[in-house]
Amino acid sequence: MTEARQPGLTFREFLDSVQGYWGACREHDGHMLLLFGLALLPLLIAIEFALLAISLVAIHILWNARKFYRKVAPKCPTCKSTMRDVDGLMMIMGLQYVERPTPIHCMHCENVIVFWNDVRQQS
Repeated sequence: MTEARQPGLTFREFLDSVQGYWGACREHDGHMLLLFGLALLPLLIAIEFALLAISLVAIHILWNARKFYRKVAPKCPTCKSTMRDVDGLMMIMGLQYVERPTPIHCMHCENVIVFWNDVRQQS
């Protein structure tokens, strides 16, 4: 008995089928990529707003820090200039003691601001 063969696809039909498959896959992948991008959009917006908020806070700190330190820094009673290197002066005053009152001078007008009299009694 001979087997009756069903006629298969022609080359053109097969090629159209493969091209249709590729087109459907590209369209499906495009939709999935678009859906993934839309899912990430709220995250990207949140990150953008967080960066904007951090930037605004940093600008506010930098803008107001100089004004704050200038306002609260010790000033010379004569020329009203602010003392610089107050932290260094405090470290020196904390680490050393003096045997007699020592004047602290203004760096601008050279007038005495205060006498440092940390005289410690020796036992």
